[in-house]
Amino acid sequence: MNEITIEPRGPLRGALCVPGDKSIGHRALLINALTNGKARVRGAKLAGDLVATMNGLRALGVEISVGQ
Repeated sequence: MNEITIEPRGPLRGALCVPGDKSIGHRALLINALTNGKARVRGAKLAGDLVATMNGLRALGVEISVGQ
């Protein structure tokens, strides 16, 4: 089995705009849950499975708020 090692090089800053998609919404939540600081995810469809992912992350201590 291959082993992948990633060494951090510094902060990553910027913005990324991609079309809305449920799998991208899940990835955005999960990746942002691993980072420091705040992130904003726009255009995510609040379907049941995405809400379940948000609730799971909240149970792990991730602060998530949903705005209008």
